[in-house]
Amino acid sequence: MSAISPTTPAGRGLSPEVVLGERGELTTTRLIAGLSGAYGAVMIVSAAGLSALVTGERSGLVLPAVASVFVAIALYVATLTMTNAVATVMAGRRRDVALLRMIGADERELRSVVVGTVARAATAAAAVGAAVGVAVGHGGRSLLVMTGALPDEAYPWVSVAMAAQVLALVVVVGTVGGLAGRAGSRQVLRLPPAQAMSAAEQARTPSAPRRLRLLRRLATAGLLGGGALLLVAGMVLGESLTQSGLAVMTAFAGAVALGTGVVTGGRTVLPRVVAVCGRALGTSPSARIARRNAVDDPDRTTRSLLGLVVGVGLVTTFATGSASLAAALPRMGFTGEDQVLAERFLSIASAIMIGIVVISAVLSAVGFVATMSTTVLQRRREMGLLQALGFTPSQVRAMVTGEAVAMTGSAIVLGLALGVLFGVVGAQSLVGSLGTGLAVGVPWASLALIAAGATVLVVLSSRAPAEQALRLTPIEALRVT
Repeated sequence: MSAISPTTPAGRGLSPEVVLGERGELTTTRLIAGLSGAYGAVMIVSAAGLSALVTGERSGLVLPAVASVFVAIALYVATLTMTNAVATVMAGRRRDVALLRMIGADERELRSVVVGTVARAATAAAAVGAAVGVAVGHGGRSLLVMTGALPDEAYPWVSVAMAAQVLALVVVVGTVGGLAGRAGSRQVLRLPPAQAMSAAEQARTPSAPRRLRLLRRLATAGLLGGGALLLVAGMVLGESLTQSGLAVMTAFAGAVALGTGVVTGGRTVLPRVVAVCGRALGTSPSARIARRNAVDDPDRTTRSLLGLVVGVGLVTTFATGSASLAAALPRMGFTGEDQVLAERFLSIASAIMIGIVVISAVLSAVGFVATMSTTVLQRRREMGLLQALGFTPSQVRAMVTGEAVAMTGSAIVLGLALGVLFGVVGAQSLVGSLGTGLAVGVPWASLALIAAGATVLVVLSSRAPAEQALRLTPIEALRVT
């Protein structure tokens, strides 16, 4: 049934429900914005509290700067995840959008509705999340003081600077939501109405214009090549004791460039990795269809996997970097008790760092589950057709699970590979001057835990919506538009 009300003026006064569907369609965006606001507020309160414990103007500025870096990482992941969530919703509603275009609504009005609605939803959710984060930050600090983990000092509870930072955080998250709405809706809104109506019967996402695809490929090649060169330069500079600071910054720039290249070129890179991993599914009919579905729509595959790749890569980077630094401790000159203390300090520091960056993985997981669930539900017609052709519900479930396994295997392989590379290069750029050779530490147990967690997440996120879709009879499913 179309979401267009007969009383809705064509092209005027469009309500968000007409364009984006029910309010539940933006649940993922609200959840991600709320988590981002809560995480950012906790980091702001924690940095303000820890700054009260240190002396010196420089030390007081370092902690807020470090907190800002981790918040920026989380916002980067949130931007990707919200964009993919909006793109998934719009891809499922391109028939309704095409009908709106046919009765008078233009692209600019539709885009304005999407951007405004997503921005307002993200801002409201971020405000609620920030309030919760401030309460959690103060409550956690009070608990640590009561247990003796922190000294009883005059910690700031409310200050103009803290309030300004929290307000700025909410505004930034809302702005990120608006940008995600604009980027996520661009492809569907630019599609001519007639083409959108004919494509509505297919599961394939409309492709971008040829010029845009060419520019994207050129940008991807430049980012991947430039990032690789910067990573090598960072390792080379790391061999010089006087260039360690420059080496770290160069390696960081290389990691950002290479990671951004993977993001921009995800449509080209990810489906090919999925095609390779999909060969392990076997040759049964459900396995062959699962393998083809995983690569048949590159945009859908990229939307589903990109956030997971980033989340796995971030956690793996910090885990591998810490393990590589631990492997380099013997050549740093520590002996006996000093080495034991250094290993203990590094272990605590790495645990804290991984704990801080885990929120980015959580944001990726939330986005992945929502995108995967929405994508499966949008394919109810396909599942009904397969059952009409003779597939049993068990075979359809096996197809969905196999497709999910092929996709998650690809995300894990790519995320782990990037994470190990960035972690080793980062450690080498930091301590390469303290000895000869390359210090490589691979935390196999952590990598296995990350892979297992991602696999369970993907299988569960695909099975539940598949069961919901299979509740429809084949005739009912074939009527779905």
